Amino acid sequence: SDEDYISRMVENYQTQKRGRGLHETVWWYDTCRYREANGGLFTADQELTEDDIGYVTASRTRQNSDGDQSGLECPEERDYFPYWVPTLQSESWDEASQRTS
Repeated sequence: SDEDYISRMVENYQTQKRGRGLHETVWWYDTCRYREANGGLFTADQELTEDDIGYVTASRTRQNSDGDQSGLECPEERDYFPYWVPTLQSESWDEASQRTS
C-alpha cells in the first residue's frame, strides 16, 4: 500500500548515517524485491527458496540465497554483470555520456 511504502521511505531516510550517500531508492529496491529472478543465471548448488509472494525474486542469488537485505541494493543486479534488466543508473549514464561527447 502507499502508506507502507511511505513509512519504509521515511524509516530509510531517518536511519541514514551522516556522511554516507543513498545510491538506491526504496522504489528501486521494491522493483527488485517483486521482480521474478532470472532462471537462467548460474546458482551453483544453491536452492533459492521462494519469497512470501510465491516465486523466487531478484533479491535472492547464489551469494544471497536467504534474500537478506543489505541497504537498498538489488542483489541480482550486484552479483550478475551485466544486468539483464535496464537499470536507472545505466539510463542516466547514457544521458550523461551524450551530453559530454
